[in-house]
Amino acid sequence: MAKRGSVQSESPSGSSPSVSVSVVIPAYNSAEYIAEALDSVVAQTFVDYEIIVVNDGSSDTEKLERVLAPYLRLIRYFKQENKGPSAARNVAIRAACGKYVAFLDSDDRWLPTHLETQVRLLENDAELGLVYADGIVTVGGAPVRTCFQINRQTRPVTFEILVQEDCTVVTSAAVARRAALLQAGLFDERFRHCEDFDLWARVLLCDFRIDYADQIQIIHRSGIGLSSDSESMKRSLLGVFQKLSAQLSLSEAQRRLVLERQVQADALLQLALCKKAILAGDLSAALSAAQLAKEFLNTWRLRCLVFGLRVTPRLLAAVYPFYVQSLERRNRARLKQLRDSFKARVGKASDCEVQPRVIPSADKIQSKTPSTV
Repeated sequence: MAKRGSVQSESPSGSSPSVSVSVVIPAYNSAEYIAEALDSVVAQTFVDYEIIVVNDGSSDTEKLERVLAPYLRLIRYFKQENKGPSAARNVAIRAACGKYVAFLDSDDRWLPTHLETQVRLLENDAELGLVYADGIVTVGGAPVRTCFQINRQTRPVTFEILVQEDCTVVTSAAVARRAALLQAGLFDERFRHCEDFDLWARVLLCDFRIDYADQIQIIHRSGIGLSSDSESMKRSLLGVFQKLSAQLSLSEAQRRLVLERQVQADALLQLALCKKAILAGDLSAALSAAQLAKEFLNTWRLRCLVFGLRVTPRLLAAVYPFYVQSLERRNRARLKQLRDSFKARVGKASDCEVQPRVIPSADKIQSKTPSTV
């Protein structure tokens, strides 16, 4: 048994010293979903890969390892103290044997041709450092929209396009050249959110290209886990822009763009802090945050908010919780509408897309040749 905080690895017996793709799955309190993620890897039409699972200090380690037991001959398993997704992915990337690295969050799934399609794109263009694809977003297990419907994509994917968020890379849809990730400096372990956005920007600054496939290739679970922490996300995004603005390799135009986005990110963070302070009853802090946000986000709603906090703070504090409740009801209704609309558009065809392929039983999985999976 390894000591607490150590990293241990179990390599598949007889595994090849070299494979085309290293599949990287960080796991944090994900025992409930990780079998579905692994099954979707095993179901790939492309078979020249290894699977690396990094347990990032999960509190459900005992349950997680029971779930992983049938897959141990297929995976390389690492365990460490909780250091965040960046550190977990970096452990896997450094240990990877593959020319390419394919990322898969432990609560997401791939459709069967994902690796085949993305590796083909990379093989056909040596200048590509990373490729990604569209996917179905689910909330509470029900599909609502596609990733590209939520965030429209723009070609070519340049540093400027990425910073302006005119394209958005879902990490579970990304397959990258390992050499590009190493040259860019891997994930910044200071960030627990937006760490992927930071790395993709640095990949572009290293003169690698990024492109995407329009096909739906993944099932992305939204609304749980790390990505659901809105305030922390905003803090991390601000931190990423502050970091990027100090990059020596930026042109003056790129630096101006990053600084503009940094100011906007700060304003959105202040707005989030304002709302949090109102609900906590700290109206002085709420007013200060609202005034800072107003310097960039000078909308009529924000002007009304500042006015209310100045003139009738107690009335606003009494009314605001009911406003939040009305927003939550509206969001629930909107979510139901999206689910119904998606189901009406795709009908029963969505069932075969959302549900993973039937996977062989555990004994059959264990008997497969590990080097070819």
